[in-house]
Amino acid sequence: MLKESVVLLRDKIFKNAGIQLFTDNALLFDTTAVHNKIVWDDKNELLYAFRPNNSHYNQSQKRMNVDVLEYDVIQYFSANVSRAELETLLNNLKAEGAVNDTVITEILSSYDNLGVIKW
Repeated sequence: MLKESVVLLRDKIFKNAGIQLFTDNALLFDTTAVHNKIVWDDKNELLYAFRPNNSHYNQSQKRMNVDVLEYDVIQYFSANVSRAELETLLNNLKAEGAVNDTVITEILSSYDNLGVIKW
């Protein structure tokens, strides 16, 4: 993904939303998971993903895993959002000229009419 796209999605479109990143090699980085942290290095177009080490071989000695990825291996961003987060996202998109009030109304109406999965 181009640096400009990463910055737009991260700072404007998905601002303050927990995001999941999918990469070329199918790795998933989830900013909403406990103990996960992503550090963005825009100057060098690198992403540092810090997360718990889930390997049973050396977890007691090395508790964190660090992945370093170039921006160009990011395929897409994804986010599960509350209604308030969705409104913020849509307003951010509106500010960028990507949607208008009609589209916002349709999407919020769809959100309001969605059922909730009950276990």
